[in-house]
Amino acid sequence: MRAEIALMSGSAFAVTHHAFSSGAGRTSDGNGSHASTLKSPSYTKSVSWQHYPWSETKAAYRCFSNDKVSANKIMTPHKENITERAQQFKRVLVLQDTTELNYSGQKEKQGVGPKKHKDERNLFLHPQLVISESGVCLGVYDDYQWFRDELKTSKNTRQEICNDLLHKKHVSEKET
Repeated sequence: MRAEIALMSGSAFAVTHHAFSSGAGRTSDGNGSHASTLKSPSYTKSVSWQHYPWSETKAAYRCFSNDKVSANKIMTPHKENITERAQQFKRVLVLQDTTELNYSGQKEKQGVGPKKHKDERNLFLHPQLVISESGVCLGVYDDYQWFRDELKTSKNTRQEICNDLLHKKHVSEKET
């Protein structure tokens, strides 16, 4: 399993390195060759734009659809490496922050929940970045993700309080 993870990490590095070293995206120049002339960053492109030749694109989609592949299995060796690298330093810092991703425009998107209004769809991401005191980045240790199952508003909260008060009657006041 470790060899597979290392291979996937190596492939991801090659793709990322290629995307940043050769410019973002590609277009045909009319002669059949592809030049890196698109102005938008490569990370906004689909997998088929990121991974080429076609065999690498197919491999990426097979990886994404494989039930044996999970975020935990991919992150475990990275966490182990970060822990090992952290031993070299007297002290490390774990920086963390919650980011809110807005998917309101993507109605079919699964794994997101409501924000303030029923039409808003959000996902929360809480990464943990480990760095040394001198600023050496050791890696992303974790990235907890969640969404709210149901909308919590002040109106809902007031209703819950009223319902609780209605149910808290003295025994003598209750009907038999």
